[in-house]
Amino acid sequence: MTHSIPPIKLDEDLAYVLGVIGPGDGCTFRDGISLETIDREFAEEFGQRVEKITKLKCHFIPFNREQPNRKPTYRVILFSRQFLDFLVSFGVSFRHKEWNVPNAIIQSQEGVKAAYLRAVSDSQASVNKCICIEVKNPRGLREIQRMLNDFHLRTYFVRRKNRENMCKLWITGRSSLERFNSKIGFTIKRKREKLEKWLQKCPHERTPTREVNKLIPTIIKLRELGFSYERIARSLGINKSTIWVRLKK
Repeated sequence: MTHSIPPIKLDEDLAYVLGVIGPGDGCTFRDGISLETIDREFAEEFGQRVEKITKLKCHFIPFNREQPNRKPTYRVILFSRQFLDFLVSFGVSFRHKEWNVPNAIIQSQEGVKAAYLRAVSDSQASVNKCICIEVKNPRGLREIQRMLNDFHLRTYFVRRKNRENMCKLWITGRSSLERFNSKIGFTIKRKREKLEKWLQKCPHERTPTREVNKLIPTIIKLRELGFSYERIARSLGINKSTIWVRLKK
């Protein structure tokens, strides 16, 4: 018996699922979607969001529990051709070398974008004094970079000259890492704890002049809207005294 899914709107749950299936560790197959991961909380988060969207039950399957030298993996599977067709209707490829960010995500509100980026980061990001997203899709990663820049994160794109088209996107600087942690974050516990541990000992940074100059129009607009210096500094990740000095010039 085939169960129909209810009408679906683009919200944070759907954005997260799209981020896992497209750039992330998830995949599609003929009759549905799946995810396999070593992180149980990632599998559970994905499965819960899929079930909330579709009102269907996912299959949750643990593997390799009896092998001492291998970490167990967790597979989440949803059999629903109807939901698969719905995802395909966003008009982008989900293959790991061809994916793109759906236009609906790019044009959405901040919370939806953050959920999509969280899914990408849960899947593809590593943490070591910075955050690094590594994929084999330069064009798709450039789209991710533009989305991260919408959150005023400092990013650097590096592309290796090889057959695999491997490229990396770095998020660096204490203020950017703090903003990522508060606005986007990780579902995966080991990544979240590693980032928070680094932020506890990471030295405070001085925002480069060129970066402050780019933010001046935004600062002026926020002041006109009645934002305090402290609120602007917190939202943009720069020093409150820097804002005061620059606006007095």
